Amino acid sequence: RSSRVQWLSSLEPTHVERTAALDLEPFFLRDIAPGGPGLVLGGKRFARGLCMAPRVRATYALTPGAFAVLETTIGIDERSGGPADAVFRIRLDDVLVFEREHVRTGTLEELRIPLRDARRLTLEVDFGEHFDLGDHCAFGGARLLKT
Repeated sequence: RSSRVQWLSSLEPTHVERTAALDLEPFFLRDIAPGGPGLVLGGKRFARGLCMAPRVRATYALTPGAFAVLETTIGIDERSGGPADAVFRIRLDDVLVFEREHVRTGTLEELRIPLRDARRLTLEVDFGEHFDLGDHCAFGGARLLKT
């Protein structure tokens, strides 16, 4: 409820690109995972966030200077039943600013990424081992913050 915070799940992406591995269109969910409401990472429940299956690339328009940082916790939703292995990427204006390979169930990483004067933010999850089986890729608490 603060003007200093904007939840990504409350924003409409300008573009969502989906590439299926095995004939099933990958999901792009807000504030819910296939296992139920919210997201569960490292034993912590996030009421807000994004959950996607590889390969999904979601792009958001930014107003330069409106927000200073992106904060989120990445991982695989713990209610996923598959082997899970995915790649997470974050781009600002098409420049790769974060990449983590082999994100698996139990992997948890808190991110704080300066937005600078970016006009576009892109969150991407990509295929790791096992294609997309169990890859319930979560951006827990994904939010834009003013400093």
